[in-house]
Amino acid sequence: MTKYLLIALFAVAIFSIVSYFFSINLLYKRRSNKSINYKNEFPFESVPYFKTTGSNLNLLLFLSLTATLAGFALFTVNYFGVIPLLMTIVFTLMGFFIGALPFVSLAKIKEHLYMVVGAIVSDFLISALITYLSYSVSKMYDYQKISPIIAIVISAILLIKSIFFILNPKLFNLRYVKNEKDELVRPKFVPLAFYEWSVLVSSPIYLLVLMLLSTAIVK
Repeated sequence: MTKYLLIALFAVAIFSIVSYFFSINLLYKRRSNKSINYKNEFPFESVPYFKTTGSNLNLLLFLSLTATLAGFALFTVNYFGVIPLLMTIVFTLMGFFIGALPFVSLAKIKEHLYMVVGAIVSDFLISALITYLSYSVSKMYDYQKISPIIAIVISAILLIKSIFFILNPKLFNLRYVKNEKDELVRPKFVPLAFYEWSVLVSSPIYLLVLMLLSTAIVK
């Protein structure tokens, strides 16, 4: 029963976040006559703020985060342990950080950086915990079941992604560069902006790992 509920929550989370990205990009395109450049534009530059046109679209983002958190809570209740409990606590914090991040502009630089650091640290912690859990479950069944092995691969990719951004020396480099006309312009790739988008997209993927683990664990 747990795995079917996790599948349903995963479907809701994925559908919501995909719909959110599609909707805000469409709204942004109508306003700016161009699509969002996820490589160098920050979410706060594209996401509709509260009480503005299209602000109801933000409910899709919150629905995705809520469905993902519900999946963690469900997994913890059914397979209670230290690691699942820690993962739920960490994702609760992570959900707060990434849910608030699109609505805090760089005009509030301190608050924005606090949110980013909180998101990066919690993203790393939860990906490390879920990778360890996947490894433990796979080892428990002597690597005879395929689903926890797939879970290891997916969670390890998420862990590598978080490590890449943590170790990126240019993550907080927001300086403009000069173009061929000697004008100051925004770089074509801003690691911090790309991270803020990527963490929104990747957050529901944790549910996929939990779903795979739930198919392997025999209570």
